[in-house]
Amino acid sequence: MQRGLSLDRRIDKDLNLVTNTTPPFHESAVLASVYSQKLDFARFIAICSIVWGHAVIVIPPTILKNYSYIHSFVLQSGKVGTVMFFIISGFFLNRKIETFTVPGYLRYRTFSLIVPWISCLSLYILILIIDDLAFKEVVKENAWVSIKSIVVLYKDFIFYTSYWFIPIAILSSCILIVFKNFINKMWFGLILLCITLFYDINFYYNWVSALHTKAIFGYVFFVWLGIQINAHLKIVDILLQKISWKVVVPLLIVGLWASCYEGWKLSLLGSADSYASLRFSNAIFSVVLFFSILKFKDIDWLNYLHPRKYVFGIYLIHCIVISMLKPKIEKVLLSEGFFDTAIHLLIAQVLLFVFLFSLVQLIVIAIKESRFSAFLGR
Repeated sequence: MQRGLSLDRRIDKDLNLVTNTTPPFHESAVLASVYSQKLDFARFIAICSIVWGHAVIVIPPTILKNYSYIHSFVLQSGKVGTVMFFIISGFFLNRKIETFTVPGYLRYRTFSLIVPWISCLSLYILILIIDDLAFKEVVKENAWVSIKSIVVLYKDFIFYTSYWFIPIAILSSCILIVFKNFINKMWFGLILLCITLFYDINFYYNWVSALHTKAIFGYVFFVWLGIQINAHLKIVDILLQKISWKVVVPLLIVGLWASCYEGWKLSLLGSADSYASLRFSNAIFSVVLFFSILKFKDIDWLNYLHPRKYVFGIYLIHCIVISMLKPKIEKVLLSEGFFDTAIHLLIAQVLLFVFLFSLVQLIVIAIKESRFSAFLGR
């Protein structure tokens, strides 16, 4: 009996020890799970912004001058997703960065990102080649010239279409893996911020290419920021709970206005990429919007859209679908006089986006549910 009582006391002591030590770990796990779901919401908003940006209707200058303010809003709405995707990339990189080497990271991303990216990029180029009669004539006459032309196409499609994102995201992650011993040093983050600010200022002075797709080191800061958000998630959660929507909403409104204004101003200055994602105003607005999304509660309805499963596929496929259909739709809209008023222009833009996004989503779902699901990565 005495031994039984002693054993019971030991069990109670062990249970108390477990009970006293479990909550912090449990709380951390629950918090990470909650924010992973919120990041799915951020993914969905970001991909909507990206598709919207590439679905913008090309308006003749004679019509555009009357709707410059609407056009500025439309263009700006398609630029917030880029920065948000880099932050999300950093958030999930934080969990494994200590164990990664650059070769290990590239192996890890080979079949989940790199192979699907190359496959869809090649499909996009193949479709263009098949549709280009002039290119067919080149192939017939000179095979070597056609090979060089294909290489040029790959380079152009990487730097001038949405396919630039994956190589820049991988490069940014590799840079942080190389310098992971300094990842939590504030001075390191400030250096990355200064590099980003250099690209911001460059939009006005053109010291290097002003295209945001060629700002290869400008996005590392946002990946680093995502890592820091994950590393200090409990502090972030407390701050988000303390900040009122009465503060957040005005910040979003001012940020949107500032982003539209800077884009409009840069276009007047003749900037090569007046609505670039890396503009200072857009970067600030994108970060504020990202934290605003993290502040949301009760977003279970998003589970029906499965953004974690389909977003990457939408990114890979949307450029192909839009390039094939948008010019034809624009031609019809212009011929039918859809741009007589600003409200007609905005309605046409919204309807075009909804149609293209829905079509791409259906194509991605069909592929992901088929035997060819690996084509769109894991």
